[in-house]
Amino acid sequence: MIEKIEHVAILVSDMGKAETFYGEVLGLELAAKRQFGGTKIDFYRVGESLLELIQRAEPPKEPISDGLGTRHICLRAADIQAICERLRAKGVEVPDPKEISAGVKNVFLKDDDGTSIELWEGPSPKD
Repeated sequence: MIEKIEHVAILVSDMGKAETFYGEVLGLELAAKRQFGGTKIDFYRVGESLLELIQRAEPPKEPISDGLGTRHICLRAADIQAICERLRAKGVEVPDPKEISAGVKNVFLKDDDGTSIELWEGPSPKD
């Protein structure tokens, strides 16, 4: 039986920039750092799961296409407006959150490599 998502992995081109964005800007807690040869891996805590950032020794030159596969990651937020204001203060371009249904707000932003991140406030879609 599958119990939960353990981690989600994202390829990054520059671990230093990724650490700034995910650690300092988004405020995620660094759980572990690993290095295998020239490949750097950081794990950030997101609730009970982990977000794994991978910088390969030779990062891909092209971003992931808009084809099949991962579209975005979604992070639940307690106060989406306050988070957006904090992100803007740190220089991140973030649109205003939108109410997409009663009691549910969301907003999309991108990291330095163009990975789409959704911030979600309100009940889970499963509720």
